[in-house]
Amino acid sequence: MFDLQRVRKLVNWYIFQEYGKNDAEIALRLGYEKSYFSQILNGKVALSKVFVDKLCSLDQNINKVWISGSGTMLKNELFLSQNVTEMPNTFMKNMVLKKVGLPLFNTEEVIKYPKISDEEIHDKEVFYYISEFINQGSQFMFKVSGDSMAPQLNSGDLIACKKISKEEPISWGKIYLVILSNQPQTCRIYPDDTSDTKYKLVSENNTLYPPLFCDKSQIKNLYQVVGVVKGM
Repeated sequence: MFDLQRVRKLVNWYIFQEYGKNDAEIALRLGYEKSYFSQILNGKVALSKVFVDKLCSLDQNINKVWISGSGTMLKNELFLSQNVTEMPNTFMKNMVLKKVGLPLFNTEEVIKYPKISDEEIHDKEVFYYISEFINQGSQFMFKVSGDSMAPQLNSGDLIACKKISKEEPISWGKIYLVILSNQPQTCRIYPDDTSDTKYKLVSENNTLYPPLFCDKSQIKNLYQVVGVVKGM
């Protein structure tokens, strides 16, 4: 059984990798008409083994069993590095070889950051090589859990996070990852009209999660969310 959502994700990854500018160019490379290719992606035509084989053949770093729900999309990093010269995207080649992408942090690592060693970061197994996020100063990726920011952010989405110092101004109404005590919280930040020493933290799903007013001194670390990779 093939996973249509993963097929769509792979097509988007190919576009990012510059195998084609859009779905139509990917379809052409695979030998399909745009209309028929769109019907497959929209679930109007059943996925077939022949289609999946063709789709995965565009890049030998793709782990074919991932389409069926097992493992990761890309094969292990050693294999990726061995075949990096075949990647059409120059940025990706450099990122894979230098291993300077955005590490995927768990909750414990997010709380610990930036007091986390270069060795610990280098030992991470999952990195994301997204030039737009890196160029905006992101330091890591973090997986969203819960529904407090739905539908803007859903559980399983990955957010790119950039550390904000105490001296930097807050962009009111933007989404931040806030570290309160030992608990990360994703929310929008607004000024507290009643006190200059407090922030108003607002969830997207405010019917279930009412606004939280917290003193600025309670915030251990603050990260601006500069990008999102939607989960499956």
